[in-house]
Amino acid sequence: MIERATFHAGRYHLAQEQEMAVADRRERHEQTLKRFYAHSMDLVVEQGWQHPLFSEAPNVLQMGTATASTTKTFVDFVHDINSKAHITVADFSDYPLQQSQDEGLRCEPNVNFVRTDTTKLGFVDNTFDLIETDGLLQFLSPEQKTQAVAEWYRTLKPGGVVTTRDRFVSVNDAPKEWDTLNKIRKHFSQRFGVYSYPTTTEVMRYKFNAQGFSTLIENTQVIDPRMLLIHDIVAQKPKIIK
Repeated sequence: MIERATFHAGRYHLAQEQEMAVADRRERHEQTLKRFYAHSMDLVVEQGWQHPLFSEAPNVLQMGTATASTTKTFVDFVHDINSKAHITVADFSDYPLQQSQDEGLRCEPNVNFVRTDTTKLGFVDNTFDLIETDGLLQFLSPEQKTQAVAEWYRTLKPGGVVTTRDRFVSVNDAPKEWDTLNKIRKHFSQRFGVYSYPTTTEVMRYKFNAQGFSTLIENTQVIDPRMLLIHDIVAQKPKIIK
């Protein structure tokens, strides 16, 4: 009986340790995301652009939910700055949207959930003050990237801003950077069964600028050295469309 009790107590403590480890990883992930979001806003302000969350009741789109934790962190970040902001959480798949709602966001004020494709957004022109997405572009084909950036431009209000971050290399990077990118792509394919497309900062800058954006691309490692090849993109739609 003592041995059995000891065995069950050991399993109980192991389960507690595993739960604590999961909670710790989740907290670190959320803190990293908040730093990313804050850094993107800093970059916007540094460009002399209007802060997209400082209007009376801004419309915000989060395109691609990733996880319920990611969505909750973004919603909290936005509402901490402006509680009147209306946030649309969108994804191509029903599952992550449902997961986010089940995790407590269903009753969150000023938040709604929409299934849509980032290359064919079901919103009217000039809808959003801010479009935020994270790590989405690398999973789009070259043609889909062009379509997505065009849709972001179309649905942003004049003066509106896109903030995102993704893995890119430069055409001027050393071979080791390209090798690192290919290793990461292979890891994604093997672990998650998804294909990512290699892209350069030069190509992404061209795609944004070709639509009419003013664009800044910056290496994210300035705030987290572990973020290999991750770059921030902040892009503004002109206030006056010529």
